[in-house]
Amino acid sequence: MKRTVRDIGNKSASQQTFQIDTENEKRVVSVKDYFLERYDVKLQYSDLPLLNVGRPDKPVHLPIEVCRIAANQPIQRKLNENETSSVIKFAAIPPGDRQAYLSWLVGHEYNNKESASFMKEFGISGIDTAMREVKGVILPPPELVYKNKNNTNFITRPEGGKWMMKQQQFYNTATQNSKGYRMWALMDVQMREGRFPKNEREIERYQQDISQFQGGLIKFLHQLNLAVDDKPVRWSCRHPDEVIKNLNDAKSQGFLFVLIILPGKDSDYYSLVKRHSDRELPTQCVQLRIVQNSNAQTLVNIALKINVKTGGTNTVLKSLPVPMETYTPMETGAGRKIRDAIMFLGADVTHPAPQDRDAIPSIAAIVGSIDLYGTRYASVSKAQLNRYKDTKRNQEVILEIRDAVCKLLRRFHQNTQLFPKVLVFYRDGVSESQFEEVCRTEIDEIRRACWDAKNKDYQPKIVHLVVQKRHHTRFFVTEEDKSMATKSGNVPPGTVVDTDIVRPDGKYNDYFLTSHEAIKGTAKPAHYCLLANDPKWSPEVLQLLSYHLCYIYGRCCRSVSIPTPVYYAHLVADRSRTHLQGWYRDRVSRPSKTILTSEDLKYIQHEVEAKYDDELDSMYFI
Repeated sequence: MKRTVRDIGNKSASQQTFQIDTENEKRVVSVKDYFLERYDVKLQYSDLPLLNVGRPDKPVHLPIEVCRIAANQPIQRKLNENETSSVIKFAAIPPGDRQAYLSWLVGHEYNNKESASFMKEFGISGIDTAMREVKGVILPPPELVYKNKNNTNFITRPEGGKWMMKQQQFYNTATQNSKGYRMWALMDVQMREGRFPKNEREIERYQQDISQFQGGLIKFLHQLNLAVDDKPVRWSCRHPDEVIKNLNDAKSQGFLFVLIILPGKDSDYYSLVKRHSDRELPTQCVQLRIVQNSNAQTLVNIALKINVKTGGTNTVLKSLPVPMETYTPMETGAGRKIRDAIMFLGADVTHPAPQDRDAIPSIAAIVGSIDLYGTRYASVSKAQLNRYKDTKRNQEVILEIRDAVCKLLRRFHQNTQLFPKVLVFYRDGVSESQFEEVCRTEIDEIRRACWDAKNKDYQPKIVHLVVQKRHHTRFFVTEEDKSMATKSGNVPPGTVVDTDIVRPDGKYNDYFLTSHEAIKGTAKPAHYCLLANDPKWSPEVLQLLSYHLCYIYGRCCRSVSIPTPVYYAHLVADRSRTHLQGWYRDRVSRPSKTILTSEDLKYIQHEVEAKYDDELDSMYFI
């Protein structure tokens, strides 16, 4: 008999009693005595707590030693970082191996008598066991604009979805107009017992690793035109209170940023740092193992994140591939002509684990570009109930999208002195069954947000694209096109398919786009569905625009799998959960079932948004 463990009791088998109520007797007996009398089982560990496999109002207690964990159970909670890493490694099957296995599997099942009989009952026959060949188009990558040592534009042309930082400098930095160098700090966190070096030799090597890392990072920051002091303030901490004190000192002294070395993948200490610094002080956390094994590319990637967090821009697109006169980085200064502005938005909703849905809310995150090139972003987070009405289905519609978009539009106007003529909205996490509801609610609310931000005469054109990653479509390069495959054997970045396997009615003008180079495993394309297209842009324009927006992600010198706005929205939602980690842990650890209340939502909303309104455009989430 299989039963679900609801809770672990606070009494042992010797202490826990219950009443036996039959026609012949009425008496109170302990769990220990009951098992001895009824089953002739003498418990060896009667002092251990019991498992409750009943309901909260009608508990059923069982000793741990008579229970066995059933095999092959799906995990109903969020995986930790190590578990996630293991799953990804296991699932990273090279495209050639995956293609061969899928071909074998389909052929084997089709020729299996039992499977054939089952399919025949449903009227399924004549299945082609060969993979469907489809025509794909490879889109050209964008040209990226950096600066060189003379502060003039430096054009970079990516190849194969990536590029190198050699002669380039950041497009702009927080220090480019500063006189002298900006102060920063390096904090070494040594919080766990046994993680601190034990003898003088280990201490010396430990300090050498940190000094070497510090010197290499400063070198790259200077090369990239981020002027930081050669001698940062150094702190070593062993207690959370010391970390908080040092962060507060850095805020009060106006430090540009603080780099924090953590002993490992410890989300508790990471969340401690982020809760006390985000939006007020840029912080960059690095694991000790990265410090000890850093190379040039690692240091460049850290520098990329530091520049964005401190208010700089790594690179911008030379031009936007749209049929309208937009601002470009090639035109600056007094001679710039008046152009039309585009604002890019991204949105995502993250949900708690299934067993926590009644106690913990969903987090909706919306980001919006606040410059003329779609590179700098502001963010707004909203907490909301995660159930759709009275069903078990997740609530994917963003309930307060009107307020969020209004704030982002006003911040765009504050930074550019313009209101955008077109809003391009990328939406993650929506299934096809919810498209109609999203069209009916979210898009209408975005239009109302435009009125709130300016007036009812302001009616920008809206492009609304849903980006889906939860599907099973994969592309493989045919034998005659093997020369076009990437090193890992995948289709090249920029491969788009918009025929044969998309909706035959053309209702959503959907297409599949592989915009990145998968380093391991088989590349998964993103599936785009068009829900609104007020400017009536062609499919070719929408595909190229989506592809080019994958090249301005601030964390690396690679194109990513989905457009940058929606990627950033995902990061913001995750960071909001980090800010609330302590509150979440308290909720899910309570022995009795906890129901989310309106007061809880108000508290969470304050934590994830209200106190940060003045720092709306801080890209703390990078």
